[in-house]
Amino acid sequence: MGWIYPMLKALPDGSLILAAMHTTDDTHDVAVMHLSANGVLDNSFGVGGSVLIDRGPIDALQDLLVLPAGHIALLTHSPGTTSAITLLMPNGAPMSGYGTGGTAALPLGVYAQSLTEAPAQGLWVSGMGWNGSQNDCWIGLLGPTGTFNNTFSGDGQVYIDLDTHENEFTSDIITTLAPHPQGG
Repeated sequence: MGWIYPMLKALPDGSLILAAMHTTDDTHDVAVMHLSANGVLDNSFGVGGSVLIDRGPIDALQDLLVLPAGHIALLTHSPGTTSAITLLMPNGAPMSGYGTGGTAALPLGVYAQSLTEAPAQGLWVSGMGWNGSQNDCWIGLLGPTGTFNNTFSGDGQVYIDLDTHENEFTSDIITTLAPHPQGG
């Protein structure tokens, strides 16, 4: 029992968002907490100071992003299901109008690894995805409602084969995605 793979993000006011895979005897969920600048649990965040994300028997935290308006984006993956992005309000409540109940599931076969803010567009998400014959790098752009932004690649997502000599035992994956400083 305990916390696995914790991620910590500092907010402009000095407070902290802590997220990690939280394990008990038979469950593995993602827990999110807000701590004040002096390390005290913020009991007004979520329920009693924390939010629990439970999408299946095992929920793994892949990435944590705090957006400028204070919204918290969590990228999770549940084996046997899909990767998903959960968007929380600054008080820990699920973002109304984002996906279903604040969570947008990614396509089946996508194993997402990272989130990056796409100012005025939504969120970039990257990892690997099954293109129908092999796992390739995958990038998606989700808009403010958790649906794909079709201004990117026509359908909001793209598969990229980095290894043209690939066989069935290798996969391409993007572990980090960063915007170009000059846009474009």
